[in-house]
Amino acid sequence: MHLLWLVPGVAIVVVTLLDVFQTVLVPRPTGRRWRPSAFITRFMWRTWGIVSSRFVGAGAREDFLGAFAPFMLVLLLVFWIASLIVGYGFLFFALRDQVKPVPGAFDALYFAGTSLLTIGYGDFSPTGPGARVLSLFAGASGFGSFSIITTFLFALFGAYQQREAFVVMFSNRFGAPPSGLHFIETYAQLDDVDGLRTTLRDAQLFVSQVLETHLAYPILTYFDRRTTRSRGSP
Repeated sequence: MHLLWLVPGVAIVVVTLLDVFQTVLVPRPTGRRWRPSAFITRFMWRTWGIVSSRFVGAGAREDFLGAFAPFMLVLLLVFWIASLIVGYGFLFFALRDQVKPVPGAFDALYFAGTSLLTIGYGDFSPTGPGARVLSLFAGASGFGSFSIITTFLFALFGAYQQREAFVVMFSNRFGAPPSGLHFIETYAQLDDVDGLRTTLRDAQLFVSQVLETHLAYPILTYFDRRTTRSRGSP
């Protein structure tokens, strides 16, 4: 066992799994101290904003900003999987005496990738107890990460679509952007006090749901950036 490779491997795997857990499963912001994804998102938003303001025309800027959130979802998925492969690669290289044939550095990354993605070609096989347990843990963590990330994506887009449904309905009734004066005048002309109360109640529920989903999934805030100018971070 080679501690020089073991310690950074454990650190990378633990930090990455904590990042996935805090981003996907914890329904409230947890700070950025142990969340590389938070730093990556903020850095990429600043970079995206600079590119938008300097190299993208005014007509295409809105669509360019609107593509940021879906792009970040894909980038974070790639980052998490790549980080786990690198972390497990370090660990397999530290335990290379327990793998046959003995892998080099690149081979250890390859073996980590096949274990994490549960491919298992069989060209490398763990022979010692440590490598065997590690390969099982890598496969389990890879399968679990993909499962919870897939659930996260469905929940995220479901919350976004639910939010947009009320916005579209409200805009169709009272103009885009909606006018408070037009809103009051419409119900006054119809003499529909009950309809006004129902709409206000729906709006109150909508605001509560938006607050809840944005606290649970902060990346939803970036789906709003297609109508804002890109200056700095949120």
